[in-house]
Amino acid sequence: MNKQLEFSKKMAVVAKIYRMGLLSDTEYLMVRNRLKAEYHITDNVVYKPAA
Repeated sequence: MNKQLEFSKKMAVVAKIYRMGLLSDTEYLMVRNRLKAEYHITDNVVYKPAA
């Protein structure tokens, strides 16, 4: 459960930075994919950025 919480916190920060316009689409996808690989997340439906 702690790993899921860590992942969720990191994704929340990355999504916030993305919404602020400080990350491009490509950068967001690179960070998201790296975090997903680090935490062994395979679901692609969760954590889409808000437009």
